[in-house]
Amino acid sequence: EETGCDGILIGRGAVGNPWIFQEVENALAGRTIVRPSRFEVLGLAIEHLKRSVARKGLPRGLLEMRKTLACYLRGFPNASRVRPRILAENDADNVVGLLEDYRGSLGDAAAEPMVLSVTEAS
Repeated sequence: EETGCDGILIGRGAVGNPWIFQEVENALAGRTIVRPSRFEVLGLAIEHLKRSVARKGLPRGLLEMRKTLACYLRGFPNASRVRPRILAENDADNVVGLLEDYRGSLGDAAAEPMVLSVTEAS
């Protein structure tokens, strides 16, 4: 009503950010947006990778996840150090290890959820 917009397109915004749909719903309702913690995001990235490999096998399951894994890391501190290593790795277990090591390197701040006001999420 406010903008005359009939809808929104999310598209690639959901890659590595599957909670975007809940965020949009909360924003439209004027509710506070709570994003998962970095610890939770990395846990989901690891689970997503494992399921992809289990379903599609190697190397396809890993190759198809590379871009998505990079998207999971978007906006994370020092992600530029780990991202190239993940993208170059051909062993899924090694990628899981890299993600787990990175998650451990984030310390206690990784467990805190990010809270955004509706205006910050826009």
